[in-house]
Amino acid sequence: MKPIMEKAEDGIILIGYSQGGIISRGIVESMDHNITTFISLSSPQAGQYGDEFLRLIFPQYIKETVYEVFYSRVGQRISVANYWNDPHHQELYYKYSNYLPYLNNEIEDYFNEDYRNNFMKLKQLVLIGGPDDGVITPWQSR
Repeated sequence: MKPIMEKAEDGIILIGYSQGGIISRGIVESMDHNITTFISLSSPQAGQYGDEFLRLIFPQYIKETVYEVFYSRVGQRISVANYWNDPHHQELYYKYSNYLPYLNNEIEDYFNEDYRNNFMKLKQLVLIGGPDDGVITPWQSR
């Protein structure tokens, strides 16, 4: 990303779709950047807690039990586990999730003021979600 930013004197527009929106937000927050506009399309910025897609990948698990896998050191190697946000197991979310709670500055011992400052450099933020995505559930989590 750095070479692209260096060539774009007027700044860049960063667009992320679904999981790419969370990764893009990580770029916005963690880098000294010249991103002028960040557009997030159907991205679960607050995390994922729905099981429609899980039944395809992990048919034996549903959202009430998948936390046992996702909130473990091994489970964190599965991409969706990095932004799984189970409202019934928040203590495990904070203990094991190695991406989203850090990005959200929810970990007290790891609060990063640079994340906020880098995010505030944006001139425009566009967050778009919709009920027809079919993967990110609930769709309002975008």
